[in-house]
Amino acid sequence: MTRLATALFRNAQSAGRNFRDGERHNIRQGEEGTTERILLNLAKTIPELHVGAFSHREESRYGADWEWWISDGSNKWFQLVIQAKKLQTPKAHPAGKYKIKHKIRSSGMQQIDLLDLYARKSGAQSLYALYNPAARGVRYSDHRCCLGPSGDRITAVSADVFLKRFPRTKGLIDDVPLAAIREYALPWSCLANDRVATHDVPPPPGPSPLTFMQFAQWTVMQDANRDSLGTFDSTSAAYSLLVNSVTMKALAQSQDWFTRNYRHYLDDWMGVERPGQPEEWKDAQKIAISRHESSDELFAQQRIRIFDRAELPAYVSAVLSNEPIPEDVRHPFSEIDAAPKQILTLIAPPRVQPVEPPGEPQNLTNTTCYPFRVTSHQSPFQYRYLGR
Repeated sequence: MTRLATALFRNAQSAGRNFRDGERHNIRQGEEGTTERILLNLAKTIPELHVGAFSHREESRYGADWEWWISDGSNKWFQLVIQAKKLQTPKAHPAGKYKIKHKIRSSGMQQIDLLDLYARKSGAQSLYALYNPAARGVRYSDHRCCLGPSGDRITAVSADVFLKRFPRTKGLIDDVPLAAIREYALPWSCLANDRVATHDVPPPPGPSPLTFMQFAQWTVMQDANRDSLGTFDSTSAAYSLLVNSVTMKALAQSQDWFTRNYRHYLDDWMGVERPGQPEEWKDAQKIAISRHESSDELFAQQRIRIFDRAELPAYVSAVLSNEPIPEDVRHPFSEIDAAPKQILTLIAPPRVQPVEPPGEPQNLTNTTCYPFRVTSHQSPFQYRYLGR
């Protein structure tokens, strides 16, 4: 695991407890305050992480909660834009829902459309961080990370999932129930981890069954993003964040489309991972990833812009230098009051020393961990890297 993954996991634990305790004591915890506490904790835990903000706070009323610029120390950078949403449990929806329907009065745009617009224009990946209370017996994700089950108190979902998987009513995407988003939500600590999370749904027969998330990650790494991925050290947490954020975007697409267009990758994956499998196991695994309608737009939309150090915007360079953003520097979306509330920079180079696991008993009974790369018939754990 990586040090960043451990820090994200611990913040998910504490945020979940705070949401639960806030409800008990009638001191409800909001999204903005929770985000600020999380970013403070991350900055204290990870010295390479710097946080900045624009001095004109009125420009940040409707933008993303934070914009994250990430490098592995090679002077190559990529960008994530993240919007936080707390699980709401009104009487009409006691099981919980996320308020995706929010519309911006000043621009007339839905918040998610504004997030998507900026991500597409800047070559960034757009994600939602979903904040959830600690609750016994409640699952917030169908995917379990190796760090422990309570990691799903903050999950990450690609904005593309909401845009592509949920219908619009009068031009607006409705609020999304918890039950409808579980299969697309990943414990956010897994974004920075070196192994892909697995699915808790009972698998088809045979050892080490293939899940859609694993296959999506495999195709992401093999195909259109290879040039982008190749600029980063595969043993760094930066690489993990890039691969996993793109994989989550791929989950917004069709499992059937993957099967039809990337069958050769499926055959390669299975031939390398488990040579000599009985044909009925292979057929069961292929069937398991063929369940939704198709879309032919996947990798055309997967391109990520990789920035050189000299190409970073002035406000990012200021934060990277741990200096205030100058008064005369504006964000590209400040004209519509949509600058992000916080700007983060992180250099996450490879490590040569292992990091301590989080202090939670791990129940791996239903968890199978896979490496990013499967190149021989070795044990999956042989490929675990020691990133930051």
